[in-house]
Amino acid sequence: MDYKKISAEILNKAIARGADEVEVYVQLSEGTSIEIKDGEVDSFDGAKEQGMSVRVILDNRLGFSYTTDFDKKSLDKLIEEAVKSASNTYSDNFNGLPSLIGKYDDVNIFDDKVASTSINEKIERARQLEDIAKGYDKRITKVRKASVDFSVSELFLFNSNKIDLHQKSTNCSASIMVVAEDKGEAQMAWDYASHRFYDNLNIKEVAETAGKRAVDLLGAQKISSCKAPVILANNVASEFLGVLTSSFSADSVLKNKSLLKDKKGEKLFSELINIIDDGLIDGMVGSSVFDGEGVPVQKKALVEKGEIKGYLHNAYTAKRMKEAPTGNGMRGGFKGIPNVGITNLFIEKGAKPLDELISSIDEGIYITEAMGMHTANPISGDFSVGAVGFYIKGGKLSYPVREIAIAGNILELFNKIDAVGSDLRFYGKIGSPSLRIKELSISGK
Repeated sequence: MDYKKISAEILNKAIARGADEVEVYVQLSEGTSIEIKDGEVDSFDGAKEQGMSVRVILDNRLGFSYTTDFDKKSLDKLIEEAVKSASNTYSDNFNGLPSLIGKYDDVNIFDDKVASTSINEKIERARQLEDIAKGYDKRITKVRKASVDFSVSELFLFNSNKIDLHQKSTNCSASIMVVAEDKGEAQMAWDYASHRFYDNLNIKEVAETAGKRAVDLLGAQKISSCKAPVILANNVASEFLGVLTSSFSADSVLKNKSLLKDKKGEKLFSELINIIDDGLIDGMVGSSVFDGEGVPVQKKALVEKGEIKGYLHNAYTAKRMKEAPTGNGMRGGFKGIPNVGITNLFIEKGAKPLDELISSIDEGIYITEAMGMHTANPISGDFSVGAVGFYIKGGKLSYPVREIAIAGNILELFNKIDAVGSDLRFYGKIGSPSLRIKELSISGK
């Protein structure tokens, strides 16, 4: 199907209907999801999807519509509904579609092996994920879930401001949840990884990390409440960064829902902290040549040596705040308009290995899992979450601990960081190394 020709026809018809600006977004995707239980396929989902959306600006009013049918009648209706919806929305002088600006950098986000590998081989990879976890230690008694996902997507984006773009991408992921049991005690743990490239999805690391976490927590003890130095494992640090992510959105700033509103230029974090949003890293799941409205994706420093440097924008927020778009107009698919979102957001790694962070603490806690992070307030920054981990004594992990809780404010926590690890790891689009906190209040027995 000639999507460029079809899109040109839609653009012309919508403009003939009175639209001042028009955008056509086409998404084609195919995916496979496999879940294994006891060596057998427990769940298998294969799906193909196609969709097209039209966004129009008419007298500063935004209209939007989408369809999954590409026949002429459906496309004519698509145009009609987009134009009609614009007449039912409020006029906003900041509405508008981006023009062709800047250059588009090359980024490698497509791996033909994801598409060409047979279903049987993908099933076998899911089996290996389960087998490796089960074989990690005899105390691993159950694998609650072992799943892999593979997808291929293709995007076309055209607008009346001369944007004409196309890209293909792939994605694959693996996740597992295991149970370790010993002497009547059970501990559960998980791990997850994703990548654009088939061979870079390290299922061995995923399986063994989950197994190690579960086994290591056997025999966990309660501790008394205290104040002590704390190390956040990279997965936990990523979760805290995830809560903070929305505060970097210019949309949140404009809606007074950001911790960082009016804080540009202020030093709110430890000087050891650099936070970057970089959508140009080969193979990363948040990488792309262009964002959901055709703006070139970029690398942006959001925090430098603790200082807030800026916010993430789509075309609308950039125009409203009189700043340049940052390539962060993200779509969840063809069924929605672009909102402000992240590409690959991460805390830049430091120079200290995790072992060195641990050996630098005489008495403290190494937190390997936080429970209830979804309850943290992204607007106030306040949090109170359960945690498990290890008691550090004399620079060594002494014994596992359970039923502890940590509470505070995210900005205060990031301000108290006095060492940054070298073990940067991504969980989806968010990544962090391990972080050492100078002191944190810990609630125990």
